[in-house]
Amino acid sequence: MAGNEANVITYLYSRLNLIKLQYIGLLASIEIPYGNVKVLITDESEIRNFFSDDSHKKADVFLNNKGVSIKQIGGSFAYNRLQRKGLLNVISSLGLEDSPDLLNSFDNEVLKFHRGELESRDRDWSEFLSESDFKSILYHPPDSLGGASGDEQLSG
Repeated sequence: MAGNEANVITYLYSRLNLIKLQYIGLLASIEIPYGNVKVLITDESEIRNFFSDDSHKKADVFLNNKGVSIKQIGGSFAYNRLQRKGLLNVISSLGLEDSPDLLNSFDNEVLKFHRGELESRDRDWSEFLSESDFKSILYHPPDSLGGASGDEQLSG
């Protein structure tokens, strides 16, 4: 499971008819989307049996018949996220070959992910870049970093 949604739902189930949530009110029912139906949870064990982290569903859970998508508050995971907006400019500024084709490759992988055609969303660089393009991204001449190259000696 990608996140801790099932744990949150389990917690909510343990507070059924006890907890009052903003916009939901007193929590009286919990339903989990399962296929094309919603399953009313009447026992805690049903949460693990029916919960799915399928990215195609619109809501993780229905609380009092209101669809809710559970989000975790915490640190940013921007290190493995990519925004399409401006991506062509980034690819071009890096001097990579076939910028539009590379962008299309990214788009196709995203479509495959949303269709459930990928076992994992982790992708290897070699699926998109030639070895020379990959190495050109990693290479930064000392002067291009805006700092000392490390070859200078400090005088004191």
